[in-house]
Amino acid sequence: MRTSKFITKTAIIAVLFFVLNTVFSAISFGAIQVRIANIMYQFVPFNKKYYPSLVLGVILANTISPLGWLDMVFGVGTSIIGLGAAILINNFIKNLTIKQIVTAISVSLATILVAIELHIVSNLPILPTFATVALGQLISQILGIFITRILNKRINLADF
Repeated sequence: MRTSKFITKTAIIAVLFFVLNTVFSAISFGAIQVRIANIMYQFVPFNKKYYPSLVLGVILANTISPLGWLDMVFGVGTSIIGLGAAILINNFIKNLTIKQIVTAISVSLATILVAIELHIVSNLPILPTFATVALGQLISQILGIFITRILNKRINLADF
């Protein structure tokens, strides 16, 4: 019964990520983007079990990407690396606020992969593109810190 509960929760979160990304798709792709769905990355500091559902959500979300299969490689890679690094670092941290900041920084730095992707696809300069994409990610993460803190008062996010 435990496995089916985990699979169900994973699917619900992944689909919610997909829906949020789809609703806000106009600002979810490109050199200047603020992925509202990425607010959900801030679930990871509460419980690392959110990781597979968020990566699956990114995979689903990137099926509608105008960048096609490259977004499956670079966009999903960004999430795998950024969230993975946050989980590894956060294993050594107890304070939730610090964990959230580490997650925000990790996923923002990982957007270098998206900048490389946009350079390949659109010949955009890597560093300025990285700056704009990372800034958009950081905005999502700051919003995510506040929203998850409010949400956690109603729903125990640590209890995946």
